[in-house]
Amino acid sequence: MSAQLSYMSNRAYVFQPYMWSTRSWKPVQLDGKHYRSNWIPLNAFLSGPAAGGPFGPGTGTTKSGERAPWEAPRSVSYDWYDEVCPPNRRVYLDIDELRTHLGLVESDRGPANNTKEMLVGLSRYLREIDDNCVTLTGDHVFTFSAFSDRILPTWDLLQESPVLNNFSWSPLVRGIVARNMRLLSDVSRLDLPPTAPTTDIPGLLAIHLRRGDFIEHCENLNHWASVWSGWNSFPGYRDKFFTLAEAATMTYEERLPYFQQHCLPSVDQLVSRLHVVRREWELGGQSGERKLKRAYLLTNAEPEYKKELKERLLADGWEHVAMTSDLSVEQPEVEVDVAADMMIGQYAEVFVGNGFSSLTANINLLRLGRKVHMDSIRFL
Repeated sequence: MSAQLSYMSNRAYVFQPYMWSTRSWKPVQLDGKHYRSNWIPLNAFLSGPAAGGPFGPGTGTTKSGERAPWEAPRSVSYDWYDEVCPPNRRVYLDIDELRTHLGLVESDRGPANNTKEMLVGLSRYLREIDDNCVTLTGDHVFTFSAFSDRILPTWDLLQESPVLNNFSWSPLVRGIVARNMRLLSDVSRLDLPPTAPTTDIPGLLAIHLRRGDFIEHCENLNHWASVWSGWNSFPGYRDKFFTLAEAATMTYEERLPYFQQHCLPSVDQLVSRLHVVRREWELGGQSGERKLKRAYLLTNAEPEYKKELKERLLADGWEHVAMTSDLSVEQPEVEVDVAADMMIGQYAEVFVGNGFSSLTANINLLRLGRKVHMDSIRFL
């Protein structure tokens, strides 16, 4: 959203490294055992306009918001911004004061402007001021609730935006997926070297099965009467969950079986769910046109769960089952292996996600950016 705001403002987006913590450069320990670099360059994850790639000709914007023949300003790193825009050249705008000035209401509770209204209002103001170096300070530009269903009206902007349409994973991420294509497709050993996908991976069903911290978090989501994340809430999806109003009328105990099934399914529930998704997808095409044969699970599940699940899926007729832990990942790639999972979900013929997860939501946005069938996006 920040890159889209900069694009609509006809300004260069200033990107930073991915930061686990802003308080230290020291490596961080995950799950009590895995160490990761605290700061990871954004270009290790992404290519494309949000990470400094070209927008393409005719993507500029005039002060009035009309399309212009020039190319939109390229995104730059924070280090470069610091060099060309030292503090004495910068104009600092407090985001809360700016919202108040523009009459925009941002709130995690109660009435608020939708995310599209925030984008349009802020970008109009930023286009009209002449200062070259602008830094937004204070609160997040887009708060947590901006990524609820309030984000859906921005789709008509994003589907025409080079920020989404020119999105690309980094060579590092594409290299992981290319090396592991034999886990994901019927690539022959004679087809060397394998390449990362640019179209659907035929026959592949990818499933986002988050466990680990979600074992506790799913219970919290039920206590909060939460609903599915923004990009997981399109009315055009086949699968739907409660609305906020519906969830609020039910007790914790009444909601519990629904949250368990859709947030933290048992092996039985998951095997049954994937069986149904496979059957419905294959029946939805012409005879023999659609055939899901392989399953890939984006998962941090515990070993015992994975072992039982794989055995049960193979017994249910899946020809091949692979998981995140099966990927061949070289040491320099470990820092970005989650992005490889996301790319696999993005290009699978069918994707089944966790509606409460922002990772699922981002995969679904990238799939929609590829103009896939809505029916190829399903949920647990």
